[in-house]
Amino acid sequence: MANLKFGLTAASLFAQNKRVAGLLAPVFALRRDGDLGIGDTMAVCEAIDFCARNGFAVLQTLPIHETVGDHSPYNPISSRALSPALLTISEHTVPGLQQADADAAAPADWLERLREGNVKFASVQPLKIQILMAAHREFQRTGSAQLQQEFARFMADNNDWLPAYTLFRLLVRLYEGNPDWTEWRPAHQSPARAEAWFASHHDQAWLAKEREGFAYIQWVAWRQWRHVRAHADAASVMLMGEMS
Repeated sequence: MANLKFGLTAASLFAQNKRVAGLLAPVFALRRDGDLGIGDTMAVCEAIDFCARNGFAVLQTLPIHETVGDHSPYNPISSRALSPALLTISEHTVPGLQQADADAAAPADWLERLREGNVKFASVQPLKIQILMAAHREFQRTGSAQLQQEFARFMADNNDWLPAYTLFRLLVRLYEGNPDWTEWRPAHQSPARAEAWFASHHDQAWLAKEREGFAYIQWVAWRQWRHVRAHADAASVMLMGEMS
């Protein structure tokens, strides 16, 4: 992910041979008031503040890449794409988001159930994608010129992986969440054939909007995790990915 460089910043500290204390937690477990039943980037910022208050020099997380199916952090569908499930859903953090759309998608009585017990990935991730896709449609209509330009730069800067990812992610959606491309139609089983199918589809305009929606979600993720990194730097807390 361009310019994000999330994690693995503690090496210089360890090289000084000093003892340090740290906190290890999967992001999905960092719950907070107002979440949608799963830990998110705002909860990570709260964990950073906790570390700073209590003398922890490092906050270490499990992988934060996008998953489908069993939702194990060790079974991502991409080495670059970040998880939509871990994003904060608010008007402040998601350009184009209308709170009324989020409230309609996640009524209070359902949110109460989602927030109880274990993370309900099978409900939480589709819910967040639904809200983010609605935000993308609104962003297309009403987003400021500055943010539109930032989104365009993000897509250009990540052109080495984003087109292939968004096409794959679109096909996963069309196959009802099944990422096993070996079970797909032959026309979808290679990037070249899938691009040809996409270009000639009778509803190509709709597919293009959906595909761009997945790029938009990754842009939102990039913006939120960049903020997390800046928050950690300001608090003098090192962020670290899992070490093998």
